[in-house]
Amino acid sequence: MTNSGAPARYFLKRCHGAVARWVWRYIPLLVLSLLVALPSQAMDYTFSPSGPLPAGCSLNFLSTSAYTCGALSLAAGDTVVVGSTQAVTVTFNGALTTGASVFINAGGTAANLTLLVDGAFTLGAGSDVRANLQTLNAGAVTIGADSWISGNVSTQTGFVVIGAATIPPPALPAPQQTGVGGSISTVTGYVSMGANSVVNGSVTTQSAGYVVLGAGATAGGPITTLGAGYVVLGALTKVTGSITLSGTTGADYVTSGAGSSVTGNISTTGSYITLGASTQVSGNISTKQSYITVGATSTVGGQIAMNDPAPSYITIGALSNVYAVCCNGKDATCVTDGSGITPGPLVCVAPATGVASASLECLEAGTNAPWAAVARKPLYTKLAGVNFAVDIAVLKTDGTLEKNFVALGGNTKNVTVELVDGAGTTACASRVAVSPAVSQLLTFTNSDAGRKSTASMAVNKAYANLRCRVTDASQSPSVVACSSDSFAVRPQSFTVTSSNANADGTGTRASALPLTKAGAAFNLSADTATVGYNGTPALDTSKVAAHTGAIQAGALAGTFSAAAAATGNGASGSGFAYAEVGYFQLAAGGVVDTTFTALDSAAGDCVAGSSSNIALGGRYGCNIGSATSPYFG
Repeated sequence: MTNSGAPARYFLKRCHGAVARWVWRYIPLLVLSLLVALPSQAMDYTFSPSGPLPAGCSLNFLSTSAYTCGALSLAAGDTVVVGSTQAVTVTFNGALTTGASVFINAGGTAANLTLLVDGAFTLGAGSDVRANLQTLNAGAVTIGADSWISGNVSTQTGFVVIGAATIPPPALPAPQQTGVGGSISTVTGYVSMGANSVVNGSVTTQSAGYVVLGAGATAGGPITTLGAGYVVLGALTKVTGSITLSGTTGADYVTSGAGSSVTGNISTTGSYITLGASTQVSGNISTKQSYITVGATSTVGGQIAMNDPAPSYITIGALSNVYAVCCNGKDATCVTDGSGITPGPLVCVAPATGVASASLECLEAGTNAPWAAVARKPLYTKLAGVNFAVDIAVLKTDGTLEKNFVALGGNTKNVTVELVDGAGTTACASRVAVSPAVSQLLTFTNSDAGRKSTASMAVNKAYANLRCRVTDASQSPSVVACSSDSFAVRPQSFTVTSSNANADGTGTRASALPLTKAGAAFNLSADTATVGYNGTPALDTSKVAAHTGAIQAGALAGTFSAAAAATGNGASGSGFAYAEVGYFQLAAGGVVDTTFTALDSAAGDCVAGSSSNIALGGRYGCNIGSATSPYFG
């Protein structure tokens, strides 16, 4: 009798063997892949004296709010908290890189954390940083998609790149955006914003560099390139403020995608301007060279002006509405109007002369833009010997800009700019000019529209109170006006020395002469070598550091006299005493003057509590601080 179950048993045996081989071959690989896919444990760090700090980070000596780190990489999901009631500064001597979903100071604000990175800063996707960020040298800034930095971002030669916003922000409690909550400034780098990203403040390149906004991106302030550079706006972008390009080559052009909007003016010096379809510009559009093209169904609320003597043209697209046009200050011969709208735009007529100035103002370059007659016109603290420029504004009687100060058609007008003593209530015309004189002749053209930056100038002396005086001698009597704000010019630093406690500047030799006993009197001098400085510096005893191997730092006491204005030196005292045996030195800022720039400090025109000579948002530190001293003792 045939065994009908044999084929079935043979089939099951073969299947069982195949399954077994599959299990032994693939299950271990599956388990291994699952283990690899498991996320690493995120870390929580705290910048406070009690930590825990990230690896390679340490609290600066005798400080409770300043930290130094090497190059640092934060893993995905890491958090960093500021555990101090004081504003904290973290300096990275190398790159700072984070993974995705990293939160730095998420419960704080940009006012209580500053990140100084001497290298590249790379922020992973979906991260949140509540801080002001500054990179040094060639340090670039890369902000991942759906990530946010709440404060200002500045670089020197490094670029700034913002990723695209791919995740819609939550409705409550506050829409989380992608980008930067403050302003972006770079010296020679470029700025690139991803689609739908946001910069709430201004975007500035100071010497060279371009600015590109991806589709749907928003700049909440003006965009300015002060050197060769261009601006490209993607479709549906928004700029709150003006776009100003000051380059002199054909590279400084402006283009906009369809549906973009600019609430201020658009101006270039060296090249063309092209607006995409349905673009909205509230102000004027002008270029000194090349052409201007307005796409179909666009609106320009001001005048489109061409100021190039060479053959150039203005083209207006179908159904576009333009308020006025002007070809080289005289007519509409360079305009091709394809709008089909009747009546067409107004046409300029060259007046015989420009409009007389009612008053003049001098203010910090780039501030109060767009112009507001009632807004404050600030001048910030300057450093002795360091170049700066200011803006000169020609005003109407109501305080608005006199944009027709210069006649159309190629005429010019000159004003004289000079720096004068700012103290007291002396009439502007009678104020004493600084010596040696700091002055220049500034030439206005019609395209300047009543506001123009001076050339670079520098003051090599220290002054606690200066004003800027502007004279328009093109009319009779001349119009003379001083800036509404005063400003200080401070020395860059103190150099601290001693003539009788300087046995060994390295703090290592125990038998060097001269010998000063512990607690005995010795002298210290704090010099600036900046003529005009007559302030009285003081010790910051928290910056006293003992020699290497000392058990503790001793108490340092003593006072300085006022410096001699004739030299900026001579702030000294002979009654200083150190309570311990051995050497000590003063860290940077160990001698400080917090009062010389009092008028700027009170107005917020310098950074309070800082001795920094690196401008942050255009402002230097209010204090004059010393460099790290040699050892004394």
